[in-house]
Amino acid sequence: MAANLVRRYDEEEAVQLLNRSFAQYQADRSVVQLEQRLRERRNLLADLRKGMSLPAEGVAELRALRRRASEARAPGQVRRRAIETAIAGLGPGTVIQLERHGGGPAVVVSVGQRRSGAVRLRALTPGRRLVEVLAEDFEAEPARLGEIELPRPYVPNNRHFQDEVVRRLARARLTGGRGRRGRGAVQGRRRQPDRGDEEVGPLWELAEAHPLAGHPEAESALRQLARVERIEREVLELSRRVGSASDTVGRHFRRLLELLEGWGYVDGWRLSARGELLARCYHECDLLVVESLTRGLLDGLDPPTLAALASVFSYEHRSRTLPQQTWLPSARSRDSYRTILDLSQRLQADEQLSRLPVTREPDATFAGLAYAWASGSVLDDVLEDEEVSGGDFVRNVKQLLDLCRQLADLAAEPATAAAAARASDQLFRGVVAVSSTIGGADDDVPVDDMPVDGPPVDEMAVDEMPVEDSPGEAVDAAPGQGSAEGDGEAPLAGGRHVRP
Repeated sequence: MAANLVRRYDEEEAVQLLNRSFAQYQADRSVVQLEQRLRERRNLLADLRKGMSLPAEGVAELRALRRRASEARAPGQVRRRAIETAIAGLGPGTVIQLERHGGGPAVVVSVGQRRSGAVRLRALTPGRRLVEVLAEDFEAEPARLGEIELPRPYVPNNRHFQDEVVRRLARARLTGGRGRRGRGAVQGRRRQPDRGDEEVGPLWELAEAHPLAGHPEAESALRQLARVERIEREVLELSRRVGSASDTVGRHFRRLLELLEGWGYVDGWRLSARGELLARCYHECDLLVVESLTRGLLDGLDPPTLAALASVFSYEHRSRTLPQQTWLPSARSRDSYRTILDLSQRLQADEQLSRLPVTREPDATFAGLAYAWASGSVLDDVLEDEEVSGGDFVRNVKQLLDLCRQLADLAAEPATAAAAARASDQLFRGVVAVSSTIGGADDDVPVDDMPVDGPPVDEMAVDEMPVEDSPGEAVDAAPGQGSAEGDGEAPLAGGRHVRP
């Protein structure tokens, strides 16, 4: 919105408009509500502190001693968490040393999670055997032997895909030998012997020897302390929010203008060429999107790869389970993603210094799904190993499709505009197109039960898909039209939003 205010009004008119806005009214009202809540929590905190049955300092000491003893009792759980963390950090194409399933090297083709939350790998052995690997299959963190580029399209259940992976594994120069760890392999940590009573016992004895351990009010005091600490955190957060809400929308707007000027989008009260692009971008990560586009980070990509990279702006991982290891289809897209992450960190740092809402970090979790769908893979293959419902998949693809249409309209490079337009066309098919026709996907409706009338789905059999070594050239196509769908904040005509 800031860019559009600069484009449409002079400075004095813009500030007056903001100060008369509903956002300013909401900000003023929220301060009163927050201050009342803060007073209530401070009074409660004072009462809780007075009502402590035992000295808070002594209770905190007892709790710390008990925690140390409890943590020492379960080293096996700590080791398993370390292995699960290491497995979750592996990405498709990583070559690891198996400890079970016959041992030897294997290529990771997917990383997912069971509904219980356990991390799960699928790996392909030199004998073209697809095995499921869990944390309990390792005594220590798995050794990495190297990495290979997976073929495209990404269809891990396809026989031709698997044959090509095995061929690339045979040609790969690994740091460890076949079937054993090599001298240069990245070693997993050696398994540490479990600590027994010789370590755990003394810790519990120390906890039980504390002066408050046998006190009849000890357990009650521990619960009281936990509640006091929770209310203390709430008071701190409310104090911060009161300070933020007391700031007027007008001052917020001026700080945003200073940020945009520092990034070259505004010069005084005039938009630069990049500022004009920003005013036409309708996205919560608008500044990061336009910055990436003008730096050429989306250039030179074929349509499926561009869709995969664009998904880092449109997707946000909100599940309680850990996100999967990120995967992008080409070296160029991976380099661009690293640069986008660097830009995001710089932008977030500047936003924090300016006391502005921080733009969320790019997230490449959905990139593999976006690439597979834009490449023409069938829905069952795309979602087979994913903890993503059909409704969530459709919603995320539609958000990505909207962004690709905007990129087609914004990109100055004709090949990039054409690739973005083609990507949006290739995303708009099958269940995504059908859901648009019938008014949206529902999580309660199985995707397979949706009507299939609508734009035809690519009927090429997966086994007939060619296996490529590198992304193709961008296909010429007419640029798509930018979307004007809002995100609930009703900007004037797009661009940066002003929030109280």
